[in-house]
Amino acid sequence: MGRAAGPGMIRAMQELRIQQHFIDSADLDYQVSETLAKPVDAAVQALLASVTGGGKVLVAGGGPSIALAQYLTGLLVGGFERERPGLAAVTLGADAVWASAWSGDEGLSRQV
Repeated sequence: MGRAAGPGMIRAMQELRIQQHFIDSADLDYQVSETLAKPVDAAVQALLASVTGGGKVLVAGGGPSIALAQYLTGLLVGGFERERPGLAAVTLGADAVWASAWSGDEGLSRQV
């Protein structure tokens, strides 16, 4: 009969599994970077053209994604990676009162 794995072996196996998750994640990041670098750059250029032309960035999200939208707005207004002037940005649908009165795409279009 085989012997059960002891705590030391289980811990070593767990550490290897965690390391493999990091390796897989880094590999996926590399693959995605090749595919998405140009579209992301195009989106950044469009955003900058809008803001430097006097416009503002409108960010939206639904459900749990509204928190990510608010986070992005905070980075645009407050700075990202370095000190710089804030960009004009607003999160649509972030106000709980507004969101309860108007939900979905119709509510967002009314805000715009």
